[in-house]
Formats: sequence, C-alpha cells, structure tokens
Amino acid sequence: MIGSWVYRYPDSQAAETYAPNAWVQDRPEGGTAMIKKIATWLVIAFIIFFLLTQPAQSAEAVKSVGNGLHHAADQLAQFFSNL
Repeated sequence: MIGSWVYRYPDSQAAETYAPNAWVQDRPEGGTAMIKKIATWLVIAFIIFFLLTQPAQSAEAVKSVGNGLHHAADQLAQFFSNL
C-alpha cells in the first residue's frame, strides 16, 4: 500500500530524538503479507505460462505428481494396515 510507512518519534520530543527503529509500518503483520501475496501471484503466473507454452511437459509433470501422491497414499495405507 502506498503511503503506509510513517515516521513516528519514540517519544514526544523534537526531531533530534531520532532512534534507529523509529521507522515503523502501520500494519502489525509488517511487509511480509504483501511479499507473500506477490510471490503467490508470481507462482500462479509461472504455472499458467508453463501450461500454455509447454503443454506436453505440463501434462507429464501433473502425471508424475499424481503418481507420487498415489505412491505416498499406498505407503501410508500399508503402514496403517501393519499396525
């Protein structure tokens, strides 16, 4: 958000009382929420780009992920049946 950074003095004195941590952000979560949002959108954009430009490799990647999940589920079922 533009303009979300404000300068706050650590006490009520004048500007000469600058402290190194006087720059704070309005929101308690800091800037990490915005970074996560941007990173998520970049990953989604990359996936869409990969799907549109290389559909054969995309299909193979989806198959391998599906096979990996299937194998993991089989191993988990085998673990619980051996208990």
